[in-house]
Amino acid sequence: MTGIVHAQGVSRSFGDVEVLHDIDLDIDRGEIVALVGRSGSGKSTLLRIVAGLDDGYQGTLSVDGSRAVAFQEPRLLPWRKVRANVSLNLSRPGASRKDVDALAVQALGEVGLEHRVDAWPLTLSGGEAQRASLARALVREPDLLLLDEPFGALDALTRLEAHALLTRLWTEHGFAALLVTHDVEEAVVLADRVLVLEDGRIAHDLTVDVPRPRERDDSRLVALREQVLGYLGVGTPATTSAHPGSSKGLS
Repeated sequence: MTGIVHAQGVSRSFGDVEVLHDIDLDIDRGEIVALVGRSGSGKSTLLRIVAGLDDGYQGTLSVDGSRAVAFQEPRLLPWRKVRANVSLNLSRPGASRKDVDALAVQALGEVGLEHRVDAWPLTLSGGEAQRASLARALVREPDLLLLDEPFGALDALTRLEAHALLTRLWTEHGFAALLVTHDVEEAVVLADRVLVLEDGRIAHDLTVDVPRPRERDDSRLVALREQVLGYLGVGTPATTSAHPGSSKGLS
């Protein structure tokens, strides 16, 4: 695979507080990378930099392709219907308004919202609103999808459905993704690599060498989940004593 993201020596400070320190990050095309870490470890700051939403960093960053972002809050405009939210600021060379609307409807169909294209955002459930946010990102056909805890506010069952949806969309479209999450199980089930951030640094880089489709109770995923939890200081004693140098993927 060829790279889509290359970051070298990226640091970010806010006043006297250094949030990111000397980050090196590469993401291949079609690769899903999950960022986990305690609150304040720099996850969302790094995602915003890669997304092009924060240019106040030091170091170098290149993104070879188009980007789209989906946040935890769907950020739908309440005065525009769902179709209009998805097509907001969407343009295609030579495309008419009708063509753009058709693209929005197609994207909503991909996420199972074809019956809600003319609904008002305030009438959507939490899961529906998040799917509309995904449709708004995917209609732009991004090479890189940036996801800032997009499923964090969903109930457990809706979150599982959202995981299955993201996996299907990734299989069909082949985009790369950078996923920020507090949910370690979500990270190991969805990602090809899991990065653990500690104090603004990438402390561990683990490969998830488990074929898809994945079962959550797969012993390899369970072991990797425990390993990551150990690095975060919330695992079992046996896990938390793992040597940092053992950040290897599981086969």
